[in-house]
Amino acid sequence: MRSIEIADKVYDDMEIGKKYTVTDMMKSLPAFVEIEDLTQSYANGIVKRLKDGGRVTRTEIKGRPYFEKVVEE
Repeated sequence: MRSIEIADKVYDDMEIGKKYTVTDMMKSLPAFVEIEDLTQSYANGIVKRLKDGGRVTRTEIKGRPYFEKVVEE
């Protein structure tokens, strides 16, 4: 599966109003869980793609990055 498709699935799996770390996403979102050899750097790349596309926002809390789904209109 291509990273664009995975990014779309990750976005669909995210809950509105919930903040996630990349590690949280890797453990809880089906789009990531079903990837056998998932690495932190690959997951970071997918989340970066979503952030750069304006589909998630990034905030830092006590130095840790959190990502939140942006509701598309």
